[in-house]
Amino acid sequence: DSDRGYSPYRSYAILNHGGDFKKAASALKKDGYGVTDQSEYIPVQATGTADEVFTKYEHLRFSIEKRPNVDFNMFVVQPGRTPLSPPVEYGVAFEGALIPVVCKQKSRKTTVLTAIIAAAISGKEVCGFVYRNEGPIVWFDTEQPSLYFWTTQWRICVQAGEVVPWLYSYSLRSLDPKARRAAIDEIVAAVKPSIIVIDGVADLITSVNSEEECKVFVDQWLMRLAATGATIFPVLHLNKSDGQMSGWLGTMLGRKSDGTLQVDQEDDMSVDVSMRDARAE
Repeated sequence: DSDRGYSPYRSYAILNHGGDFKKAASALKKDGYGVTDQSEYIPVQATGTADEVFTKYEHLRFSIEKRPNVDFNMFVVQPGRTPLSPPVEYGVAFEGALIPVVCKQKSRKTTVLTAIIAAAISGKEVCGFVYRNEGPIVWFDTEQPSLYFWTTQWRICVQAGEVVPWLYSYSLRSLDPKARRAAIDEIVAAVKPSIIVIDGVADLITSVNSEEECKVFVDQWLMRLAATGATIFPVLHLNKSDGQMSGWLGTMLGRKSDGTLQVDQEDDMSVDVSMRDARAE
């Protein structure tokens, strides 16, 4: 199927074992591939009393008296229901939220992101977005060449009406995936941002179709980044065939996200931005 992407394992199974994945897995295991040490999955024996165990995990336990105080900080502004009604703000993101921005290629998702960040800088409505932000912002770009990256950041400054020193923007295109992740880790630790944009999250791993790599990336790296309290906007393209987020990376992001902003280009002058897969309160 020329319109479908294949992981290395799927390609191996089809080419060498007629598509029999069990035979392929057995053959690879005999050759020394895969995880053979299952010791990390052996149940852990409690080393203390029941009270000590409860104390250890008390901070993770549900309590009806401890409702998290989560306030939306990003809103989409829409007209009122009647011509005389005031505009209505709909909450989209909050502190610590993971909000993937998804789109087809060349659908002007970067234009939408510049408007969101300009709103966060200015404190004013920009292209229908309002963002009540009180901290530094970091923008990581992994895709665009230097001129287009510069133009993107220039557009933010123009829309915001000012140049601020607490917008930290970096082009990571020249780095490999491991070096990009390391740069993000170090910069985030130094800046302590309230907003993180990763324009090209797929470029932080080697394959969006590797289930194991994507699971480790999202569970161990991206969620650790979210634990800093910053609102994170990772950008990922949609599949041309089914309109879903690309590969296993899209699947894992969808499971962990607090909602997804989808950008669709309607014509040369306008785009449609919709919120999908938002978690119900």
